[in-house]
Amino acid sequence: MASDGFALNCAGEIVFRMPWNQVQQIAGYTRFEKLVPKLCLAFSTSNRKKDQVVVHSGLQGWDELCAALPTFFPNCDRDWQKKAAHDATSLEVYAPVAAVKPVFTVNPTIVWSK
Repeated sequence: MASDGFALNCAGEIVFRMPWNQVQQIAGYTRFEKLVPKLCLAFSTSNRKKDQVVVHSGLQGWDELCAALPTFFPNCDRDWQKKAAHDATSLEVYAPVAAVKPVFTVNPTIVWSK
C-alpha cells in the first residue's frame, strides 16, 4: 500500500495495481464459498464489472487496507464492516442456496462512492 494506491503481490510480482484516484466506488459484502464466509471489498473504476477489483479478508495486508480507507476516502462509511459482515452462527439458512450456487454474496453495502 502506498499514498497513491494499493497493489496485490503474488510470488513477489504485482498482479494488479489500483490507484486511489481511479476508484469510483467501494462496496463491501460477505462472500460465501461453500458456506465459508469472507468479508470482501470491491473497488470499481467504472460501471463495468470487468473494471472491478475484489479483495477479501484472507489476503495479506487486509487489515492495513481497511485501516487506510478513511485516510484516502475521508467520507467513507466507517461502520461498513459491521453492515457487510454476516453472523456465522446462522449459516444453515444458506445451505439450500449453497447447494445450487456454491459462491454467493450477502449484505452488500456501499463503503464509498464518488
